Amino acid sequence: MTIAYAVSTKTLGSGKIFFNQEDATGMPTGERYLGDTPGFTVSIATEKVEDYTSDGATAQKDVNVTTKITRTAKITCKNVDVDNLALFIMGDASSVTQSAASVVGESISNVQPARFYQIGATALDPNGVRAISAVTVSDAVPTTYVEGTDYDLDLAMGRLYVIEGGTIVAGTDLVVDYTTVAGTRDRVTTNSLGAKFGQLRFIADNTVGANRDLLGPRVELSPSGDLAWKSRDTIQQMEFDTEFLATALPAMYIDGRPA
Repeated sequence: MTIAYAVSTKTLGSGKIFFNQEDATGMPTGERYLGDTPGFTVSIATEKVEDYTSDGATAQKDVNVTTKITRTAKITCKNVDVDNLALFIMGDASSVTQSAASVVGESISNVQPARFYQIGATALDPNGVRAISAVTVSDAVPTTYVEGTDYDLDLAMGRLYVIEGGTIVAGTDLVVDYTTVAGTRDRVTTNSLGAKFGQLRFIADNTVGANRDLLGPRVELSPSGDLAWKSRDTIQQMEFDTEFLATALPAMYIDGRPA
């Protein structure tokens, strides 16, 4: 007699993750590919009510009821783009537009030698300007100062450095004229809206094993852990905790592929 053994179903998983984030009104905005995600782990946790008999010599469990179930996932993402950064810091991604303009008489008060100052910084936009040219630096006397002797410039970043030993003394109020170059740049800022909600889809492309795709019709995506903003040893990556939420639909679908 020949015994038929089951075919091996061992799997080495891989695939892509997409997040369909809800906007402020709860409407979906379309599935966005999160990018390179070396880790996607699903966890199930349950809580139970248990009880034991009381009248015998040994108490024996006679009640074991599952009362709560929590389905979560951990996503590790190496795609550090502005949208993922916005998810990680619980904020928004936007684009900053800078117009070409000539600025005259901008004041930088009470400067100190051996210090850096951001040109174009305001109370509403402390980041200041980028990509400047035609810079002149003076004071109210007016004394015009010399680049390389009294101050240095980082034109790309719009930053001024007061050189120690130059003629700009501590406490001087500088007057700066400059020209800005038109351009745009990305910006990510925090907000008070908290974690993001939407639909999560995993499309399998397994190294070994049958492909099974996973869908969470509504999940909460929140950041977790550290982002190595500076490191010689670690490629930047972000972690997100995902909770599959109860709706009128099943919290989770796992679909195979057509034969």
